[in-house]
Amino acid sequence: MKKKMKKLEPNQIKTLSENFKEIVFNNDFDFVYEEQIPNSAILLIDGELLICKKNKIIETLKPGSLVGAYQLLHNEPVKLACKIGRRSKAILLNKTALLECVKNQSSPLFEIIQQMQIEN
Repeated sequence: MKKKMKKLEPNQIKTLSENFKEIVFNNDFDFVYEEQIPNSAILLIDGELLICKKNKIIETLKPGSLVGAYQLLHNEPVKLACKIGRRSKAILLNKTALLECVKNQSSPLFEIIQQMQIEN
């Protein structure tokens, strides 16, 4: 999962924040468990995403990180768990939203999602 994560630029995040609802997580939240196919991708707006293996934090991701999109598009389980830190703000993108971004060339996710669809 780590090498399939993407990092967005601040202007891309701003555009997505204007078009999608942001969610604030008041408590730590297990976004996806190891070997699970995610229900949605997550784009971190503020706070942190914790990448875990066997309940141990191995990496802390910063705002702009997009996690789970590749696995969601390819119906593939993640190798590592992801937890959203307390008081973090994020945008959740389901498969339909990701695929809609491919149709909209002005979307900040257009090239990223297109690239994910052809990666093996």
